[in-house]
Amino acid sequence: MRCEQIPRIVIIAALALLGISCDDATTPPQPVERWVYYAVRSSDGTATPRTGLFRYGLNSRRYERLASMPIDLLSGVAANGVVVMHEMPGSSIFNPFTQTGLFGRCENGAIIPVPFPVHSDPRREYVYSIQRVFALAYNGHQAAYPVFDRPAGAGAATPPDTTWKPLIVLFNCVTGTHTMVDVDAYAHNMLAPFNGGRRSLVRIYTILLSRDARTAVFEIDVFPLGSGRGGTQTVVWRDGAFTALDSLDEDDEDGAGHLEGWDETTGTVLLGREWPASVVTSRGVESGQARELPIHAQAIRTQRQFAVTRSLLVIAGDDGIELRSPVDGSLVKNVISYNTLLPDSVRAYVASPRREAIFPTISPDGEWIACAVKLNDTWPDPWSRVRLYVFRADGSDVRFIAQDAFLGAAVSDEIRK
Repeated sequence: MRCEQIPRIVIIAALALLGISCDDATTPPQPVERWVYYAVRSSDGTATPRTGLFRYGLNSRRYERLASMPIDLLSGVAANGVVVMHEMPGSSIFNPFTQTGLFGRCENGAIIPVPFPVHSDPRREYVYSIQRVFALAYNGHQAAYPVFDRPAGAGAATPPDTTWKPLIVLFNCVTGTHTMVDVDAYAHNMLAPFNGGRRSLVRIYTILLSRDARTAVFEIDVFPLGSGRGGTQTVVWRDGAFTALDSLDEDDEDGAGHLEGWDETTGTVLLGREWPASVVTSRGVESGQARELPIHAQAIRTQRQFAVTRSLLVIAGDDGIELRSPVDGSLVKNVISYNTLLPDSVRAYVASPRREAIFPTISPDGEWIACAVKLNDTWPDPWSRVRLYVFRADGSDVRFIAQDAFLGAAVSDEIRK
């Protein structure tokens, strides 16, 4: 008996008993790929035949150019393959209040601008507050970026003042809606005991989103614009409520430092300080317990040194790439030494590997690591002084991916092509 002679309802019932849908029965499984996304940019920010957004397939070993626009920063790659990027301005003078410069690469491969909210009050407007600050949830459905709510018509050249209210925009790309997180109300209430009710200018730096976008960890920087309390503070926003992780640090010398990372698995936030000594501190989101990690930062910006995911902290250390615990900094594994990573022909152009290995990143599942190596000024081609390598978390399967002027990369989990 041919299949078409069997009533369709019988087939559906039989498949349901097996837990199989009609699509599962007729459609072969789609191939998966693990991608390394990276951006190539020119020194002046203009688009050239060499610039744009690229990706390399670790399974297929295939390169793809996805966009020609010059990109200077990437988000991580979401579970559905979505990635958010910031377009590098085309001139040396860039006013961050006029546009976000944020674009998203959708599941279908289309690249679209991240929509900007429209104010409901015609007397006020939203403007992007800080260049190159944004976040993407791992589910790929929500993105976050900071804005100011300010009087309308202030003009691009108008400096911010205390009438500018800081907010975080949560954009849901499934519903196309914006949710506004009122950081201004939190900051005003927090500062009231110090500033006697006077308003201060508050900027939002470094936003990190949970996988489901219900929690955000961010840093605020307070400028009194007169007498009053100023400084930085790390804040957690969860389901509409704010919780401060530390006090308002007026002096970076005494404070824990700037927000650099968040490991959602262990509930640990990482803070980095550069002066008077470079220190990395972990702090529990729930417990509030702080611990200085045994990491020797050697006065390098910590955000150029490490990335964190699933209880793993990857660091560009003294002698190579290391995996450590984000909770206490204990060594998990020496992944690879610089002598192993770099061929002899390149090593001669790296005067100080500790200072020149930058922007390590790790895939969300902790399986692959990418790292950029900056070459010194004696490298023959001044435009190509950064090399990108990718390797497994156990140090094997080292691959040289690209050599161009880019800042970091993003490695995906295995996702459908």
